[in-house]
Amino acid sequence: MSGFEATDEQDGVGFNPFSLIEPDEIPYPTTDVGALNEAAAAIRSGGQELASISGDMESTWQGLQEHYTAPESETLFAAVGPVVTLGEGLESDLSTVATALEDLAEAASEAQRKLGDLRTEAESFAGGLEDRKFWWLTKDEENDDLAITTNLALKMRVNKAWADFTSAEVDCANTIANTCDGTTFATPGDSTEADMVYGANAEIFAEGTSFAEIDAAALAMMNELTGWAGEKFDSVEFENSMGQAAWDTLMVGVVFGTVQGAVTKSGYWHPERGWASPWDIPTRFENMKDTWAEAGMDAAALVGIHKEGDGWLLQPSSDDPFANLSWDWWWGNVETSAAQVRENHTAWS
Repeated sequence: MSGFEATDEQDGVGFNPFSLIEPDEIPYPTTDVGALNEAAAAIRSGGQELASISGDMESTWQGLQEHYTAPESETLFAAVGPVVTLGEGLESDLSTVATALEDLAEAASEAQRKLGDLRTEAESFAGGLEDRKFWWLTKDEENDDLAITTNLALKMRVNKAWADFTSAEVDCANTIANTCDGTTFATPGDSTEADMVYGANAEIFAEGTSFAEIDAAALAMMNELTGWAGEKFDSVEFENSMGQAAWDTLMVGVVFGTVQGAVTKSGYWHPERGWASPWDIPTRFENMKDTWAEAGMDAAALVGIHKEGDGWLLQPSSDDPFANLSWDWWWGNVETSAAQVRENHTAWS
């Protein structure tokens, strides 16, 4: 098994269609299926043996009634009853545990088969595309689709297979936990109350998936794609310093900055929280509130009335409200801001 512990949501190989699938990154269960089945058989056999021993004890004990009579004999003969009940209860619990382990072994075997086949398929698909800069525009000869379509379809199949396996792990853990009031688990997106969240969301893009789950999956894909695009955008390098300056100023500063400002100030995206659903009004409002607050602080710094670390030009709530109230403090801030703006819009240094 991949290990039961509190984790962030697992996403298999991600959802970014522009990131070529890497066969070595495809998750694979290391579960020892044979050992699980052997353990299940031993546990079930042990439970049956306990129940048989307790039943034999009761028969032997009750057989003594013909040969033993005393004032407390009825109490003594009745004392073995709870032992039998306990033995039967243990047999039932151990049988439940054994069945859970057998189910997990079957799920692990299925996941190993599926993910092994998908890894082989991914190696065949990605092998001829790794060195192509615009590989996603290549036609996939096997199905006549663009490579980007095949790439995303492969990723979704990997993610689904892995999510099904982690869901089986959770089911096994919860079945065993229910016999002893142990720690309970839930997969991401599951509304069931549990002690820990583990694994991947098995319902994403599945048949009958709810709108909320599809929306969450789309946001996850957009966040991953945005992070990837940002890295590519920032990593562009020119041998010519003039070209680099133009790129940094016009593309990164003006174009990218304008687009980023539009989506952040409308609440659709935040650098720390990522994308927000158009229908998630509370999150969009929170993003807008934080973004406009940050924009206000930037504007205050630009005109010299606020400086990080020093505070405001006038600070009514402090012990000395007029500590920064001077032409030198204000003009020094303006000059610093002007130098930063000049640097950001020329990039000649």
